[in-house]
Order: sequence, then structure tokens, then C-alpha cells
Amino acid sequence: MGRWLASRENSSDLIGGVGSVSLEDKDEVLASVLLDMSMTASRTGSREVAGIIHSNLGQFARMHKSAVEMANFAVLRSPDVPSILIETGFITNPQEESQLRTSAYQQRMAQAIFQGVNNYFWQKPPDMTWVAWHKRQGELLLLALIVPIVCSRVIHCLLLPCVMVCL
Repeated sequence: MGRWLASRENSSDLIGGVGSVSLEDKDEVLASVLLDMSMTASRTGSREVAGIIHSNLGQFARMHKSAVEMANFAVLRSPDVPSILIETGFITNPQEESQLRTSAYQQRMAQAIFQGVNNYFWQKPPDMTWVAWHKRQGELLLLALIVPIVCSRVIHCLLLPCVMVCL
């Protein structure tokens, strides 16, 4: 089922539609190499931030998998930023559904996700960004706003990253 869904969702062309990487003015071989390097860095970052968040969630939530899994969804293949999908629980599981309905559990989930994103970007801020500048200044930052959203009895966490400002 997962492979079918991934295949179905991946109808968009990577270079033409995902991210803001422009390879139009590059030689075909150079464009391929640059895209491969960018995708490798993005996937590495995705695994790292997902691992931090997985560890944070594992401190209080029942984890169905012992490690982070990778999926080949188009929305998770941005060549310029780490991308993650977080499953906070299953509404088909009565115990998890009950937990997901409580504001205390939602807050705990949101905090664990926030801390993971914050830790990752504090450890590895993109060069020439507001975050990198503030890190050099020794300041502590709040990097994201996590908003729990209830939609069709499913609780989603909407992650709104801060704007990275080039200096």
C-alpha cells in the first residue's frame, strides 16, 4: 500500500516543480551532479532531524517503529531543505485516538517536534541566514511555530518554519 501511495503521489517532476533550485542555465551533466549533491545533503538532513524528533517522541509516545523510515513521496524530496513526515498516532487505535484528543498530549507532541526542529537547525543553521548570524552572536532562538490542527478527527501538527533571512 505504501509503495502504491508513494508512486501515485510522485507524479510531479523534481526539477520542474519541487524546491527553488534552478538548473535551467546549467550543462546537463553539471545539473545532474548539482541536483544529486543537493538531494544527498537534503536527505541526510531529513534523516538527522527525523532521528532527533523520533527520539524525542519515543520518550513518551508508543513508537510503532524503532527507527526512522524513509518514504519516496514527492513532498519529501525537496532538494534544498530537509523534509519530514511525522505520524503522531493512529485514530484506528482506540488508546492512541484517546491520547491524540487531549490538549496535554497534543502539547507534548508539539513540544517534542519543536525541540527536534530547534535542536537540528541550531546545530546546523544554513549559511548566510538569520539563524546562523544569531548563532554566531551566541543567542538562543525559537525557530519554528508548531500549530496542532484538528481535521476530520485527525490531529495534524502544522510546522511553520521561520523565514531564513539572508544577510
